[in-house]
Formats: sequence, C-alpha cells, structure tokens
Amino acid sequence: MATFGHGRHACPAQRFSLSAIVRTVRRLVDAYELEARFTTVRPHADQIGGVARAAEPCPVAYRRR
Repeated sequence: MATFGHGRHACPAQRFSLSAIVRTVRRLVDAYELEARFTTVRPHADQIGGVARAAEPCPVAYRRR
C-alpha cells in the first residue's frame, strides 16, 4: 500500500497496522450482519492515489448477530 511508503522510507509499523486493520474488520463482520442499501458504485471522477472513493454515498444497514 502506498500509504505506508516503500523502500528505505517505509513505515516500520506497516505489518502491525495492517494486521490490526484486518483483525478489526474481521471482528466487525463476525459481530454484525451487513446489508448493502445501494445497487451500483461509481468511482469518484477526480480519483488521486491508490485509495478508491465512491462518487456518491454507499449506505449499508447493519444489525448485531
């Protein structure tokens, strides 16, 4: 991921950060039932960098399992 830099200037905590993100997302997905409230997603026209953004909100309904 470009967010963490690369080469000699790479973030030393990149592996820890990514594992924390994965663990958090996994716990949320396990704890909640998610339902998309949108049908299509269009990328933002002025996309810059490696992180994709939607042009419009993508609402999601959730409830505890």
